[in-house]
Amino acid sequence: MKIMFSADGISKSDLEKTAAIAKHVDCVKIGHILCSTLSFKEINELVGDKDIFLDFKLHDIPNTVKTAIENYSQSIPNFKYFTFHGTASDKMVEAALSAKTDAIPLAVITLSSDADFDKADSLAKFERCFNLGVRNFICHPFLVAAVKAKFGSEIKLYVPGVRLAEDSSDDHFNALTPQKAKELGVEYIIVGRPLLKADNIVEKLQKYI
Repeated sequence: MKIMFSADGISKSDLEKTAAIAKHVDCVKIGHILCSTLSFKEINELVGDKDIFLDFKLHDIPNTVKTAIENYSQSIPNFKYFTFHGTASDKMVEAALSAKTDAIPLAVITLSSDADFDKADSLAKFERCFNLGVRNFICHPFLVAAVKAKFGSEIKLYVPGVRLAEDSSDDHFNALTPQKAKELGVEYIIVGRPLLKADNIVEKLQKYI
């Protein structure tokens, strides 16, 4: 199981901490807030040679999504992962998967802050995406066990909202502990605020490891 650092919601005051955390994780996830604060060049200087996970949750007409992914692939150093909405049309999902890039596409079915959703309906949406060719998913902590039971090692799960028992769950519903995530076979956990809030970042990160 690998750790991704979520830097997508940080403020300028968090930049020094972000640089420190980036040294110790496998990948850095960036999103709208950070990208509206810094350029891609500045982000690359901040996190060094770490893989970049672009969490824009793309959802648009198919050609726009495909072209955007290909353009990001050219403009973002170490572009390794990107997200798109798995609830979009079949054609849009297929466009995201067919983009000319070495980056790995991840489908988002539900948000980790969602508390009111139907498990059976969500699993049906996972299955639809799987049948369209998706093999990597952002997965709500509440759904991990059911998704793994259904698809096993055929898919990889990237799970936000992972928290130590001592940490606040913030706005993540039904957070998982790192231990539970590992037991369930999660491939990647995504952690942000608990690291940023830590008095000793390396010590806190070691607890997750």
